[in-house]
Amino acid sequence: MSTFKSDTSFNTKFLIGLFSIIALAASIYLTQHYYSVHFPEGLGGGGICDLSSFFNCDSATNSSVSNIFGAPISSLGIVTSALFLAPLILSKINLSGVVYLFGGINLIGCVGLLIYSLVSLGSLCPVCSIFWVSSNIAFFLSYKNIGTKEIKIIPTIGTSVIFFIVIGLGNLTYSSKQKDLLSIKDDLINQYKELKTIPLPGKLPELNLTSTKDAPIRMVIFSDFQCPACKALSKMIPSIMRRYKNKVEIKYMFYPLDNSCNSKMTYGLHPQACNAARLSLCKKDDLLRVHDEIFHDQATLDDEWIENKVAEEDVKDCYENPETLKELISIVDIGNEIGIKSTPTFLLNEKKIEGALPLSQLYILMDSLL
Repeated sequence: MSTFKSDTSFNTKFLIGLFSIIALAASIYLTQHYYSVHFPEGLGGGGICDLSSFFNCDSATNSSVSNIFGAPISSLGIVTSALFLAPLILSKINLSGVVYLFGGINLIGCVGLLIYSLVSLGSLCPVCSIFWVSSNIAFFLSYKNIGTKEIKIIPTIGTSVIFFIVIGLGNLTYSSKQKDLLSIKDDLINQYKELKTIPLPGKLPELNLTSTKDAPIRMVIFSDFQCPACKALSKMIPSIMRRYKNKVEIKYMFYPLDNSCNSKMTYGLHPQACNAARLSLCKKDDLLRVHDEIFHDQATLDDEWIENKVAEEDVKDCYENPETLKELISIVDIGNEIGIKSTPTFLLNEKKIEGALPLSQLYILMDSLL
């Protein structure tokens, strides 16, 4: 006896298969994203679903409900999606009861997670939303066309065992990755503690990427808009902000490798760096947005781009004002006074770190500061 009614059309089965595959793909991506956020291996922390402060996957991934004993809940989505596909492949086996039971549990879970995301996190995960919608369309079509909703013991136990195995494997994977990361933790923290503390001026310019003040974690970044490694560090900032929220304060200090505003440079290594800094200085009340847009277009920064952006932001008077250049030079001089020699360089609670560390190592250091 098959799962579906004998009169279920090919088109209906095709749609069930299509939405199940979409849900499966979303679950696989979210599982990979979970491990890349908690155990990043390279520079940059974003992903294709990190679109804005509201539409992003990181808030959900860093939340307390993102996993069960270390296993990402998205891995359970993989099993659920496969469950909806199974009757199409194993057509001679009646799986209607388990589809009905676990599809219903999935529906309740999706609604709960949606409410939690909007109310508690104040954000919405785009790829999670794709899974929620596609998996429940597949469930609705299956529910309307399954022959019987009788829940049988053996298929239910078998499916439950599969879910528990997936949770167990997820826990083992998490533990293994955590062990690898912890193997360098003590050495990294000790190296950080041995760094010299760099005194800063009593009041730094109001160049804030976060609205938080007097946070336990303070990050002051000296950066150049045309520096590729600086762009890599800039990609980490959204992940850091989402992970630590009101526990981190981030300032962005201009340090262009360009002799038109940096007295320590004998030539213009990055000819648009001072111009880009001057432009963003005119928009310091909206610095994070402009910072992100400049780095996004880093490869195409030229005179025309700067000119168009100045017009778009309506800051021509500020941009051309000699006082703006003087203010920029005074900011650059702060970097020169404390011995900035390359970009990116950042102070993490007044200890100077040169280069863009992998995000996983930054997390270790920031966690230790809390």
